[in-house]
Amino acid sequence: MVEYLGMQNLINAVKESVGLSEGKLLFGFKGNLCGKFVWGALDDVVMGGVSESAFQIQPTGSETGEATGLFKGTVSTSNNGGFTSIRTKNFTVPEDLSAYDGVELRVKGDGRRYKLIIRTSYEWDTIGYTASFDTTKGEWQSVRIPFSSLIPVFRARTATDAPPFDASNITALQLMFSKFEYDGKLNPTFAEGQFELPFSSIRAYINEPITPRFVHVSSAGVTRPERPGLDLSKQPPAVRMNKELGSILTYKLKACDLY
Repeated sequence: MVEYLGMQNLINAVKESVGLSEGKLLFGFKGNLCGKFVWGALDDVVMGGVSESAFQIQPTGSETGEATGLFKGTVSTSNNGGFTSIRTKNFTVPEDLSAYDGVELRVKGDGRRYKLIIRTSYEWDTIGYTASFDTTKGEWQSVRIPFSSLIPVFRARTATDAPPFDASNITALQLMFSKFEYDGKLNPTFAEGQFELPFSSIRAYINEPITPRFVHVSSAGVTRPERPGLDLSKQPPAVRMNKELGSILTYKLKACDLY
């Protein structure tokens, strides 16, 4: 009860608030996980422009020949436009990433500057916590965006009275290619026409070196009791008496395997 079920209960109790050292995959193609997000276009047509974009899945488009997401479109400054984006449908349950330090995107660059927008409200037209990132043309690269670098932005202007970013209440993500930066500044890499940004994963990450939240110290001898050909007479008392002690070492090993 203490060694196995107790450890199981502890893990279940803290798993949503303690970060995984390898990060938390939010979108990607790993095993059966193909990303739970539903993406849709949100372009400058909402303000009279004519730009258009889309989200697609490329079955063999990643750097390893596996599936990847693709943000693509055509951007135009006609009718005072100049931006395209794809945005996820609001999450049914907000993502709690408070145990992590930021978000990492794996993208194949085209030399342009894009934006990642993280939203913490279910309202559609509201503040988005934003960071711009540059890409290298023709290369797969990992782009890390610390939560501490996010700027609260509303319609391309910095929101000076916005509440602090809340990583425990993430409701949607958005990728954008825009003529505009912030507060009247322009994107130095902007060019009208077609663009493509493949992205194979989005994950939350923890800065290294990682400070463990929990350390589980295993008991000596937990792998011995069921070992074939073991001479119990030469083993320590706990190993010799494993069965008499309620298979305590067997359950200690099960607790180790939970990790």
